[in-house]
Amino acid sequence: MAFLYIDAVGGAAGDMLLAAFFDGLVPFYYFREQIGQLDLPDFDLSLEEVTRHAIGAKHFTVKSQDHTLRHLADIEALIQASPLSPWVKEQAVEVFRELGKREADVHRIPLEKVHFHEVGAVDSIIDIVGFFICLEYLSPEKVFTSPLPFSQGIISAAHGTLPVPAPATLKILQDYPLVYRPIEGELVTPTGAILIKHI
Repeated sequence: MAFLYIDAVGGAAGDMLLAAFFDGLVPFYYFREQIGQLDLPDFDLSLEEVTRHAIGAKHFTVKSQDHTLRHLADIEALIQASPLSPWVKEQAVEVFRELGKREADVHRIPLEKVHFHEVGAVDSIIDIVGFFICLEYLSPEKVFTSPLPFSQGIISAAHGTLPVPAPATLKILQDYPLVYRPIEGELVTPTGAILIKHI
């Protein structure tokens, strides 16, 4: 593939990016086989056809009952122990390290003490590792992305009620092009932001 362009007009989140890959670019069966190589607790993947604003699209979800709080070292060990390709493992670990640094800055604690709440959950690990599985499958020579939408409001998270964009998302995107959208709600998650910024 010569290039990949990610037009994030509706925002960016891990599941959104994967769903876009599965809409004619990366076979879902291939993704299932590859992500199954991670030693994760029981989880279920689903991909369904949906309609948004009269346009057909894919909707990807991960369901898991695992709520383990993981540190960076736990996530790194999980990824490195898998038989996934060295490139996928390297990219995923780099993203988790980058995310950990932003969380450490926000909470003003050492990196090794950061508890990954939402991002340490099974679905977020699948989103991040899976993103690089898909990118490796496509092997684009270059990747381009649009500016990301900047919305407003509040959300409920593991740390309580937070403003939108979330503090970690703002840290990640402080030097990335943004476009304001007068919309209430989170359009860009920390996972979506770090994946876009990383590539």
